[in-house]
Amino acid sequence: MSKKRRSVNLASAPTLVGSEDFRKLHDVIILMAESAVFPNADIENVWNEVIKKYEEWESQFYGQHTSTINRKLQLFKFLRDYFPLLSSVSGVVDIVLSDLKKPGEVMRMVLPGGKAGEAKVMRREITERLGVLFSMESSDGIIFTHEFID
Repeated sequence: MSKKRRSVNLASAPTLVGSEDFRKLHDVIILMAESAVFPNADIENVWNEVIKKYEEWESQFYGQHTSTINRKLQLFKFLRDYFPLLSSVSGVVDIVLSDLKKPGEVMRMVLPGGKAGEAKVMRREITERLGVLFSMESSDGIIFTHEFID
């Protein structure tokens, strides 16, 4: 007797291509090229190549069934391969991390020492392994970091 395989219908996130954040990233990169941050780069050709790589990744299983933040981080990774300076451009990081808590905002979390509490986001950055490193300050003044990997 053969077993019937049950089909699993996983939700698929809408494509990032064409979104407002996608357009903002494109505009920031074009502006940086015009400001000579990326000298001698054929920005439109590079952008199209990045988009081709990204769309190929997004069309695969993992790209279809992941969070929006992971999609943005993957696009950022492809862009950073061509423009290593992007990691230090706060405007780009702000667009990529727009769905997460921003500096000055407070979040509930497990604090150092294991207690639940609130901490204020002081800074956030994208790590080499595509995590998000938050620099935080607890309500009693303890400063610590927390890496978020989705």
